[in-house]
Amino acid sequence: MSQPPSGFVIDSIELEGFMRYKDPTRIPFQEQFTVITGPTGSGKSSILDAITFALYGDSSRTDEKLKIEDFVDKNGHVRLEFYQGGNKFEVVRGRKAGRNYLALNQNLKAIGGSTTEIQREIINIVGLDYIGFRNSTFIRQDEMKAIGSETGAQRLDIFQRLFRLEAFERAQKIADERLKESRETALRASTRMEEMEKSYEQTLPEKRIELQAAELQVKRLKEGADELKKQESEKKETVVKLQPLHDTYGKVSEGIKTLDGDLREATRKIQETQRKDKERSELSREVKKLKKTSEEYSGLTKEEIRLQQLEQKTLAIDEKIEIHADNITKFNDSFRAQAQTYRKRLDEYQKRLNPLKTSLGKDEAFNILRLEGALNERRQRIERELDWLKDNHNLVAQLKKEKVAVSKQLPPLSKRTALITGDVFLKTEIDSSMRRLDEDLSKARNKNAAQVRSEQAQITELEASKRAIGFSTKTKDRLSEVRSRLNSIKPDASTYEKKRDKLDNLPDQRALIRELRHKTSQLTNDLQKLKEQEQKLREHEQDYKTLSDELEEMRKRIDKAVGDAREAQGKQKQLKEQVEDLEKLKPEIEKLEKSVKELTAKQEIYTILKEEVFHRKGVLIYAINQLLQGIGRESSFVLGELTDNRLNNIRLTPYTDTRGGGVRIEVEGVDGLFHDVSIFSGGEKTQVNAALRFSIAKELASMPQVGKSYGNMRTLFIDEGDLGSLDNEQSRTFFIRKLFTLGDMFEKVVLITHITEVADQFPSRIRVYMTPEQYSRILEAPQNV
Repeated sequence: MSQPPSGFVIDSIELEGFMRYKDPTRIPFQEQFTVITGPTGSGKSSILDAITFALYGDSSRTDEKLKIEDFVDKNGHVRLEFYQGGNKFEVVRGRKAGRNYLALNQNLKAIGGSTTEIQREIINIVGLDYIGFRNSTFIRQDEMKAIGSETGAQRLDIFQRLFRLEAFERAQKIADERLKESRETALRASTRMEEMEKSYEQTLPEKRIELQAAELQVKRLKEGADELKKQESEKKETVVKLQPLHDTYGKVSEGIKTLDGDLREATRKIQETQRKDKERSELSREVKKLKKTSEEYSGLTKEEIRLQQLEQKTLAIDEKIEIHADNITKFNDSFRAQAQTYRKRLDEYQKRLNPLKTSLGKDEAFNILRLEGALNERRQRIERELDWLKDNHNLVAQLKKEKVAVSKQLPPLSKRTALITGDVFLKTEIDSSMRRLDEDLSKARNKNAAQVRSEQAQITELEASKRAIGFSTKTKDRLSEVRSRLNSIKPDASTYEKKRDKLDNLPDQRALIRELRHKTSQLTNDLQKLKEQEQKLREHEQDYKTLSDELEEMRKRIDKAVGDAREAQGKQKQLKEQVEDLEKLKPEIEKLEKSVKELTAKQEIYTILKEEVFHRKGVLIYAINQLLQGIGRESSFVLGELTDNRLNNIRLTPYTDTRGGGVRIEVEGVDGLFHDVSIFSGGEKTQVNAALRFSIAKELASMPQVGKSYGNMRTLFIDEGDLGSLDNEQSRTFFIRKLFTLGDMFEKVVLITHITEVADQFPSRIRVYMTPEQYSRILEAPQNV
């Protein structure tokens, strides 16, 4: 390619761990026309899924909503290389160790950013979002069928979806939402206005009276709180004097609690340690008893594994011997059934021979007839010669002798000729068929004998291998004995392991017991000293507690009095704000009156937009009609090429009805009249659908970019194209011939088909097949023919 293409042109794609492509697979699209062929279900369409996955992270099939882990293995990826705007781009999307990633390169230079930023950049480069790319780049078999086979309303949906005209539907929905919103807003405004008028006229006078009463209540509550605070100050002075003695008492009491807890904990630890020491002694004795049994169990386990391996090898050989023996039985049964069929046919031929009344064969009959004809011809010749040579007496005499000899030979020969009937030829055919049957039976017998000998040889070889293993009846009995002994001693061996582990986790407790007893004695002495000190401080602590309780009660009364005052103050402030707010309602009421009038006017506008402009009977039908004019002309021309001008006129007519409208597709028949596409044969309908879809693809590819809905597409993928529905080989030839003319519009055209004779017409072929493990693979690289 001398100059980089200006639009989107695919260059190559690489798949690994994507759907059924487990192995690394690179597919270059070097030629302008390429076919991807292979059996149904082999993974051809998965290549289209890989393209949309690389660009948009989604399937090419709109009916499949899958997560990335449903597409790609935890270390799989798809690498797509394409040209756009004179630059070469590379997109890599996949997973590494189960984590998703996306990378983008332009002319071998990385474009950085987050996944969201890179995805947005890809859409900017391609010039299409996911739906726009799929509509203008892929022609799918189900979509091609749907254009001509659905109802008029469904056809309108298809055209609306392909040309991204659903914006009109969205606009209608928005108009409907705005209409509902304006109605609800107007209703709320009217309700609010009525509430405001009621508040302004009735509630405002009531709130002014409540505000005056609240102001008097605030003054009374503040005076009561001040008196309580004065009494609180007097009691605080006495409590402060007793505070040092209270602090000392608290420290002593806390020390007593701490020492008492420590003493109980030390006593508990002594008891627990003594119990563990006793348990350790008992475990040690039990482990010594069980050790010998554990050692025996370990040795028998190793012997069991060795004998099991011999047994498994022997069983595997027995299974193979049984398979070969079954094969011998199958071969013999097959031969007997075949021989019985041959003998039955020989008997039938013999029954057909019995009633035939002749012993002559076809060749012998033909020889007799030829000889009789030759003798008759010779006799006639002699008679002519006697007439010609009647003056030559010597020759006449010789000819008369020859005539007599011929006359003597004819009667017996004529008798044999009379025996020749149709049975002669029937007998010959039957004899020939019986000889062939005898030969076939002999071949089948020889083939069966060879197969049986081969299987028997395999059995002999396997039996020798089995003997070499040495798994005898004695060995088998020993294995049973080992298993029985293992089962009987397994509980003791298991018990040994558990008790040994438990013993290892129980350390010697004697040193710890001595240490704990010493600590307990020291804690007891300290506790006794603190209790004597607590007794001396108890009288002062009682006075401190009484005064503290009284002070606490007084604080609660003060807090309540202050809280009541604040609450009354807050209520006063709230009432004041309510009065001020109610006094401001007058201008708000006037503003709401104006808003209700404006909302009513908007409702009329949104009603017109919903029911007349953006309705399917409105601007949508107008837009479709503008598109259908050009598509109708182009599809008529394409249909002529697909049918050798037998059909060459398509009429596309949008219409409206009570349900919203649709698209009528009519084709001019050989009678010169237009008929609905539904009455044509399956093959003709396929040709009409193909003409329409090719024209739509051309229209989509040539449309200018509008926002992010359309880009300059120079690659077209056709998935099957419904070729199997075409009536004959000539129809397919016209289809492929027309497809090649799309090269004027597209840099790359790729057809996916399972039909071999169609694939063979392409200069570049990619063959896909399915392995026995159900993996997709490329049989060979694209071929140039």
